[in-house]
Formats: sequence, C-alpha cells, structure tokens
Amino acid sequence: MAKAQANEEQSAAGRIGGFFSRLTGPLVQYFRETMAELRKVTWPTRQEWFNLTVLVLVVMVALSLLLAGLDLGYTKLLDLVFSAVRGG
Repeated sequence: MAKAQANEEQSAAGRIGGFFSRLTGPLVQYFRETMAELRKVTWPTRQEWFNLTVLVLVVMVALSLLLAGLDLGYTKLLDLVFSAVRGG
C-alpha cells in the first residue's frame, strides 16, 4: 500500500514536472535564440545614434508644426463656412 502511494506521488510529481518543462522549455529556447540574434546585430556608434536621434526629433517637430498649421487652417476655414451658412 505504501509502495502504491509512493508510486502515485512520483507519478503526480512527474506530471507536474513535465508540465513545467513543457511550459518553460519553449520560453527558455526563445530567450536563448533571441540573445544569439542580438549578438549578431551591428549596433550604431555613439555618433550615429546621436545623429539619428536628432534627425528623428527634427522630423517630429516639423511634422507637428505642419499638422498644427493644417488644423488651424481647417478650423478657420470651417468657421468661415459655418458662419456663412448661418448667415452671420
């Protein structure tokens, strides 16, 4: 009886262990493969990083100003149209 209970406990532990290994195995493999790919990457130099960051910021500010100008222009245009429709 004790032997059967011990076998049952081992079987349950094996199922739990198998569950965790099936769960963590692919996850561990994913991180190993990700780290291997990151080692292959050619990272930009500090100067390239700085230049690209400045470029992104300049483009972002320019587009923001363009969109703000378009928004303001369309708002004024619609105000004129609505005031003309209302007769005012």
